[in-house]
Amino acid sequence: MLPLVRELVCGSDNELFEDGWRNSTNIPQVSNCGQHTDFSSIPTIFIAIFSTIVFYQLYESRNAHLRSYSPISLRIILCCLLLIDLSATVIYDFTLRFTNSPIYDPIHLYGDIVQYAGFSLVLVLTIACRNRGITTSGVITLYWLLVVVCGVPELRYYLSGYYYEEYKIEPCRAALYIVSFIFSSLELFLCCFADTPSNGYIGKNSCPEYTASFLNQLTFEWFSGLAYLGNKKSLEKEDLWDLNERDKAENLIPSFMQNLKPEVERHRKMIKKNPESTDPKFHPSILTPIFKTYKFTLLAGGCYKLMFDLLQFVAPELLRQLISFIEDKNQPMWIGVSIALLMFLSSLIQSMILHQYFHEMFRLGMNIRSVLTSAVYSKTLNLSNEARKGKTTGAIVNLMSVDIQRIQDMTTFIMLFWSAPLQILLSLYFLWKLLGASVLAGFIILILLIPFNSWISVKMRNCQMEQMKYKDERIKMMSETLNGMKVLKLYSWEKSMEKMILDIREKEIRVLKKLSYLNAATTLSWACAPFLVAVLTFGLYVLWDPENNILTPQITFVALALFNILRFPLAVFAMVFSQAVQCAASNTRLREFFAAEEMAPQSSIAYGGTESSVKIDDGSFAWGSKEEDKSLHNISFDIKRGQLVAVVGRVGSGKSSLLHALLGEMNKLSGSVQVNGSVAYVPQQAWIQNLSLRNNILFNKTYDEKLYRQVIESCALVQDLESLPAEDRTEIGEKGINLSGGQKQRVSLARAVYQNSEIVLLDDPLSAVDSHVGKHIFENVISSATGCLATKTRILVTHGLTYLKHCDKVIVLKDGTISEMGTYQELMNSNGAFAEFLEEFLLEESKHRGRSISFGEDSKEVDEILRDLDQVSPSIRQRIQSQMSQEIDRVDEKNAEIVSNGHQRKESAQSPVVKSDEKEALLGPKTKEKTPEPPKQAKTQLIEREAVETGKVKFEIYMSYFRAIGMLIALVFFLVYVASSVLGVFSNLYLARWSDDAKRIALAGNVSASETYVRLGVYAMLGMGQAISVCMASVIMALGMVRASRLLHGGLLHNMMRSPMAFFDVTPLGRILNRFGKDIEAVDQTLPHSIRAMVMTIFNVISTVVVIIWATPWAGIAFFVLGLIYFVVLDVDVIDSRLPSCIMTFVGAIVQAVTIFAVPIYATPGSLLIIVPTLYGYLRLLDVDGVDTEIPRSMAMFIRTAEQSVGILAIILWATPLAISVLLPLLIVYIIVLRFYVSTSRQLKRLESASRSPIYSHFQESIQGASSIRAYGVVDKFVKESQHRVDENLATYYPSIVANRWLAVRLEMVGNLIVLSAAGAAVYFRDSPGLSAGLVGLSVSYALNITQTLNWAVRMTSELETNIVAVERIKEYTITPTEGNNSLVFAASTWPEKGDIFIKNFSVRYRPGLELVLHEVSAHVEPSEKVGIVGRTGAGKSSLTLALFRIIEADGGCIEIDGVNIADLQLEQLRSRLTIVPQDPVLFSGTLRMNLDPFEAFNDDRIWEALRNAHLESFVNSLQDGLSHKISEGGENLSVGQRQLICLARALLRKTKVLVLDEAAAAVDVETDSLLQKTIREQFKECTVLTIAHRLNTVMDSDRLLVLDKGRVAEFDTPKRLLANPDGIFYSMAKDANVL
Repeated sequence: MLPLVRELVCGSDNELFEDGWRNSTNIPQVSNCGQHTDFSSIPTIFIAIFSTIVFYQLYESRNAHLRSYSPISLRIILCCLLLIDLSATVIYDFTLRFTNSPIYDPIHLYGDIVQYAGFSLVLVLTIACRNRGITTSGVITLYWLLVVVCGVPELRYYLSGYYYEEYKIEPCRAALYIVSFIFSSLELFLCCFADTPSNGYIGKNSCPEYTASFLNQLTFEWFSGLAYLGNKKSLEKEDLWDLNERDKAENLIPSFMQNLKPEVERHRKMIKKNPESTDPKFHPSILTPIFKTYKFTLLAGGCYKLMFDLLQFVAPELLRQLISFIEDKNQPMWIGVSIALLMFLSSLIQSMILHQYFHEMFRLGMNIRSVLTSAVYSKTLNLSNEARKGKTTGAIVNLMSVDIQRIQDMTTFIMLFWSAPLQILLSLYFLWKLLGASVLAGFIILILLIPFNSWISVKMRNCQMEQMKYKDERIKMMSETLNGMKVLKLYSWEKSMEKMILDIREKEIRVLKKLSYLNAATTLSWACAPFLVAVLTFGLYVLWDPENNILTPQITFVALALFNILRFPLAVFAMVFSQAVQCAASNTRLREFFAAEEMAPQSSIAYGGTESSVKIDDGSFAWGSKEEDKSLHNISFDIKRGQLVAVVGRVGSGKSSLLHALLGEMNKLSGSVQVNGSVAYVPQQAWIQNLSLRNNILFNKTYDEKLYRQVIESCALVQDLESLPAEDRTEIGEKGINLSGGQKQRVSLARAVYQNSEIVLLDDPLSAVDSHVGKHIFENVISSATGCLATKTRILVTHGLTYLKHCDKVIVLKDGTISEMGTYQELMNSNGAFAEFLEEFLLEESKHRGRSISFGEDSKEVDEILRDLDQVSPSIRQRIQSQMSQEIDRVDEKNAEIVSNGHQRKESAQSPVVKSDEKEALLGPKTKEKTPEPPKQAKTQLIEREAVETGKVKFEIYMSYFRAIGMLIALVFFLVYVASSVLGVFSNLYLARWSDDAKRIALAGNVSASETYVRLGVYAMLGMGQAISVCMASVIMALGMVRASRLLHGGLLHNMMRSPMAFFDVTPLGRILNRFGKDIEAVDQTLPHSIRAMVMTIFNVISTVVVIIWATPWAGIAFFVLGLIYFVVLDVDVIDSRLPSCIMTFVGAIVQAVTIFAVPIYATPGSLLIIVPTLYGYLRLLDVDGVDTEIPRSMAMFIRTAEQSVGILAIILWATPLAISVLLPLLIVYIIVLRFYVSTSRQLKRLESASRSPIYSHFQESIQGASSIRAYGVVDKFVKESQHRVDENLATYYPSIVANRWLAVRLEMVGNLIVLSAAGAAVYFRDSPGLSAGLVGLSVSYALNITQTLNWAVRMTSELETNIVAVERIKEYTITPTEGNNSLVFAASTWPEKGDIFIKNFSVRYRPGLELVLHEVSAHVEPSEKVGIVGRTGAGKSSLTLALFRIIEADGGCIEIDGVNIADLQLEQLRSRLTIVPQDPVLFSGTLRMNLDPFEAFNDDRIWEALRNAHLESFVNSLQDGLSHKISEGGENLSVGQRQLICLARALLRKTKVLVLDEAAAAVDVETDSLLQKTIREQFKECTVLTIAHRLNTVMDSDRLLVLDKGRVAEFDTPKRLLANPDGIFYSMAKDANVL
């Protein structure tokens, strides 16, 4: 277009430069026509096209206008002055025209008007930017840059004319132009500064990115502050900036969900129409909504990538011109200088564009992670029960930690799907122009590789899916194991669980091995491809027409430069393929997850307008979606507002299911449900969050002091608060670890009361509290007469029958249906199922006379029930009374002073009002807490902050990874890679010599075909050798890294299984799972990739180095020494998830560096004076310390990159030794920049890893409490909390991706200067005798590659260090202290034979530094004696049990069983010879048989006998699979009572001489409870039984009672004697519990 304009405006005289400019020795002048057409139009055309971007920014901007004293005000004034200046010039033009002046030229007028249009548009845009608050505009900055650059020739014209007086100039025009140029330069200068909005309060932690100027954004200079800070000190979370508003989840999610919902709806409708269409291909797409949401970002990224790709092809053309300049000595010097400068400029622009592209793509990946994490979280909270069955916690955590990460990683590769083919096609096009049809041979090879790689990618995808399946399974098992760790230790089942996890891991490792072979195959194909293409193309070219087709340096090195461009898309194809395969597998899993069925919205919930509060008409409900899954049927009832309704029934009759049906948790198969009002829900197993106690009660509601105090008092929490270190601000551990069972239940109840909802659903809340506490709670909370919930509708599931007469209605459930319903009196009169229920209850009471009814009322209660029965059926009453009197007589023989007093219903699953001793030990004793006001901040925390390493990754971490790989394997791998580099360098040097010789021979005219064949053969052999060695290295390293994966995981698992309970009490499970999930994934997958890629980069570097050594053999010595120094200096510290590839790059870099130094020293020994201090500085500065997450890949890439860099520099120096003068200062800059970067980047990676754990912890917590979260209607608040945690994580991740860009821009600047110095040296020394065109071609074609190689080198170094952090984190948990290390003695195989327990002066504390919880306890329990252990809360009852199993170790004294000190015994043996029925019934997913006998030590007969005795035989027989029945995660498909019975069956199966009962009957009905007591008495009559009593009535028939008080033995005697002592502690306890 511009030449056309020139012709129209200038006529025939339309040349751009002055005549004869090609042969001019001076730099030619731009013609008058060129200056006023082309150079005036370029800026205006630019602003006209790109002003649309500014208009879009203005449209989107919501900022306040800019401050008036910002630089923009000055820019507006200057722009106005420019317009005045230009107006004066235009007036001057018109004056000349109208006065017919001979010096008038219309060309000037055209140029001035065009410029005037540009200035006017810019003025409008600048004013608009000020008004709309745009702080900086890249388009306007670039416009002024173009104005200045295009104005330089005209300025030179006027200044030359003025100073040298070579020609006459117009003084007026010259003066106006120089003023205009000065103003334009000032405009450009002011554009380098950002403006400030008028409301622009920028917080201390606001990210400076969007308030930085365009230049700062382009070079990422705004990040420098953090880089300097990171170099001065180890960064902490507080040093980082907040996340940009545009990147926060709350601003991203609405638009994404808007695009995702239609997809999900479409799938749902399709399923409704055709339930069979569950084919994965119909699942809702994830990628479509992502594309729709981020189409503009993807478009911008595509534009950047296209510009970058096109600019790559400028360099080979410039290289061609440079070689021709070297060959033609007659060309003037300025041409060579121009070529060198153009090379530099094109590289510089490429760098800037590339990093803006990467920045956009990484930010896009971060945004995708944010929205997908939030979408997965929301979906999880809404999954239906049917869908939830198939989705374990482990699988969903994997979706978050692995699958979303893979889709995020794909963002940086996505453009390569079109960009790589484009680069390949363009390369082939230019090669065709250069070499003709012979390039087709190479093209055919590339085509043939496509089906091969497609086949491999399909195989890899299948492997990925299989591996993810095993990974899910492993994480699920791990999650359950960690959740049930205490029970595992008590049963001594660690080995069994470890074996199960390792079996799954072995399957995973087998798949990993297969994957690594497939990866090696792709590496081979892409490593061979560029070389095969080169050999075949050159070979065909030469053989096609040996006389005319000569490989001159110009052809050879331009072709090589094009082959180098071709190599990147081909090499990266393998990586893109594997990433795409992983991403496709993850996409499939995410699609399947989003396709899962959600809970039906409770459309039937209405508010007000009716007297009914809860109403069900003929409802049938199922946990699944099918009729056969039905759990409740024919349910009909109508509960009025304000009623108290009790639901009773046996274990498994469907009581809890009924509440879940009301909450909408179950599938409604038929009937209708109405819930009129807001709901609060108290689950049977309290769900406690890892927050302060107060926040657990407030549960997202605002704090109301008066209401809060009332709730605390009503729920009997006052004493508990006093006992906590920081009262209600004390942090509660995961799953309420530092609260007793009773306290957890009361906190859960307090939460429901505080919500002030209209309907309260209570699932047996009184079973876990002591009797008098139960009474207090009933009276103050639940009772219709005196409770604070009196006006609310209450539905109470209960086993405590004495509450029933206070209820307005009683619903009796039997086998999933309502058998009876009515008031207490009506049910008594009907003499139906309820009367039978009561009869069982009274008989049970008569067997345990000391039991008080539920909360210890007088015997009047029993009399009252008997009177009620008498009215209904006197015969039944008489029968019961006679049975009761028989029981009473029997008990009286044993203890005459125990008075029959009704029945105390199972209360506390742990201690009552005050906290348990376990908690005291965890939090520190309360004695220290003298003044609760103000609470001490330090003590509020139980969960320790995740340790984040600072400083360098220790060398030991690298060594531990290498040891895991195997030192021999690592050494062989290293040597094979060195061999491949050597072969590569030789092939290139050989080619350079061949091209120089070819030209000489061609000129002499004696071309020999046989010589051509030999040369071609040697070149082909060298290349093939190189390709084969790369493949060998890949296979060797792959096997080594799979071995490392196995060992690291095995070590971590082994150590976790043997860590003491104290470790799990203070370490969130999410943090441990993070190690087993993300970090192991890094070691399995990312690290090997990194190492492979790294080695490839190094491999380029090494090739260069070998060239130097070949040219200057003495350099070999220096090379070896430098290699050693470099290795010592380089703190290889990045082996976590990409270590393998980093290792490769690293090795390469070393080799290259050595060569670089060796050549100048050999050529000019004096340069040692510069090199030695430089190296010393280098050693001091370089802190390569950032290899956390993807070690295997990083390591390989690192070695390869390093090798490449060294090689490239070596070749440049060999060709042009004086380039050392430029390269040395550049090297120093490189090292300084690298040092700043590595220290910052490494620490950012650590912070990012640590901030990831809270996301998973919160996620797991939410899954466990999903039904409560839904019941309270706070799903949105929890989603917001999850988003907040993701934002916190991204606030650490974002600076780390910017750090990469910050570094890359600086390093590429160094690389670009190396290009300039290599080309410049070649131009300057073109007349020196040793410099041939072939050498220049080789040197510059390598230099053109250096930018990319240096970039990769740093990226891989950092990736290696970043990824090695994974190893560091795994290692951290591999060396935590383990339990039982000093006790290796084995007792006899029959031990304990008698069960004689002797406790001698025994003291114990939970952790060093805490107070003793047992003080010199001494007691002797005779063989087969039944001893109850009692004491008030915090007395040390549970601590004694834990000490018996050595969950906590002795601090003094000892416990002997049958004369053997248990502290000396091997832990596994000790725990396996004792039996416990723990308080919390924990089951693991797997078969029922595995849950009873994980070691398969018993035959089926023994197991069935145990089930029979535990009253489970009929239940197990009713199951379709019997003993093979699949137990779901955490035993969720069984009721709590059934779980408790399975725990009893475990004890019956093991049946050792010592049995510990920890209040085992908290969740079973009256009848089952009595059967349990009977079983325990019969089956364990020969055993020593210790019962931890939370309810006195359970131990009144013990032989003796051990009464503990404040960790000391207060009393130890028979119940009869203890009750005879009115001053004793036991007497007062019995009195409190109304047992007297």
